[in-house]
Amino acid sequence: VVWVTVLLIVALFKFLLPIPPVRRLLSRVMTALAEGWIGTNNALFRTMGSLPLDTRGLEGLSTGEWYLVVSNHQSWVDILVLQAVFNRRIPFLKFFLKQQLIWVPFLGLAWWALDFPFMRRYTAEHLAKHPEDRGKDLAVTRQEVAAFAHRAHHVCAHRAERRLVQRQYLVMRPVERRPDQVVHAGVDDREALVA
Repeated sequence: VVWVTVLLIVALFKFLLPIPPVRRLLSRVMTALAEGWIGTNNALFRTMGSLPLDTRGLEGLSTGEWYLVVSNHQSWVDILVLQAVFNRRIPFLKFFLKQQLIWVPFLGLAWWALDFPFMRRYTAEHLAKHPEDRGKDLAVTRQEVAAFAHRAHHVCAHRAERRLVQRQYLVMRPVERRPDQVVHAGVDDREALVA
């Protein structure tokens, strides 16, 4: 109850404050809250023994990289399992949702505030009245997936560039010195310092 209340309050602030830097900050806060909530759920499941998982191959995963997770969605438990397996091992999972789900009370606001991509799908009735729209929803879905992948790539590239700058300029540490002398390793010595 505590997690969802705080999450919804932050989501409401994000909705009411359409200032891009503020929204970016609140997105990070929302993600941290959601990961904490998932962590609490996972601890409860482990305590009750109700979600035994046999997982392999998670060693190489990183929160600094982006992944496209494909799941054959069978039931609501799939989401809990994916969150249990990947929480804090990879960036926060975001699911592609049907546009209609944005209207689900409370959850729609939370999904929007967590930057989940919403996909519009046309109903058979709509396509019967507007056959010119056939295939447009799939084209938009492809664009959304491509845009999502592009944003993920941009974030990874930005992080890699920042790490490179840190390696080039910020990797300094004291070297052997006498008490009356302070000497710092120079940038030319960075290879030895980073290793």
